[in-house]
Amino acid sequence: MRTTHRAAAVAAISATVLLVTSVGTAQAMPFDLVGGRERVKVTVASDIRSTCNFYVDDKFVGNVLVEPDAPQSRVYPAAAGARSVDLWCAPYPDGIFELAATTKSVTVEPANPALELVDGILGGVGLGGLATDPTLRP
Repeated sequence: MRTTHRAAAVAAISATVLLVTSVGTAQAMPFDLVGGRERVKVTVASDIRSTCNFYVDDKFVGNVLVEPDAPQSRVYPAAAGARSVDLWCAPYPDGIFELAATTKSVTVEPANPALELVDGILGGVGLGGLATDPTLRP
């Protein structure tokens, strides 16, 4: 009888420790954020294969599969002004979003057709690194 109680107590303690350490493993995924002219550029890197969802001002704008040690960048449209960008990631292929959300703020500039033309020309001749909009640079 005492052995049964002792085994039950050990099982309960083990389950509690497992639950606490599992919850403690959730971590924010770091990402870089750059504001441009009516767009944002998000770059995310991970040490595990992950799928990440991006939100601008709480609106879903896209997702990306991130391979270990292979950063991925995406450019998403955004209205001019102060914007909030959220990133939710989950180990792939689990699909369970157990990594905590990371939120960053960025200022998005208004459109400028003349500079868009310049950036289009620069990109077209292979000089995208000189673009006036930082979201268009490689």
